Amino acid sequence: MYTDWLWFGEVGFRGVFTKVLLTRFVLFLVVGIVVGAIVWLAMLLAYRARPVFVPVSGPNDPIARYRTTVMSRLRLFGVIIPVAIGILSGTLELTEPIPKGIGVHVQ
Repeated sequence: MYTDWLWFGEVGFRGVFTKVLLTRFVLFLVVGIVVGAIVWLAMLLAYRARPVFVPVSGPNDPIARYRTTVMSRLRLFGVIIPVAIGILSGTLELTEPIPKGIGVHVQ
């Protein structure tokens, strides 16, 4: 990355390299926030549409342990999962070879 910065400076296009980095960072933030918000909204709607009283099949119900764990730490799961998926989505956006808005402000 540092050698790219030096090379673009040597050929007189350091502003282009800075613009590429800024565009990638902004795309990372936008994609991460949008995807995280969509996942959070989906989780909120799923939580509100859940059945409040779920019948338990017995003392050996394997799902009951997970249900009680998730319900006791609802805010933790409701924040960490959308943030993690948002960060992963933003990172995937960074792997695109050419940012979408790079040619917008060419001089």
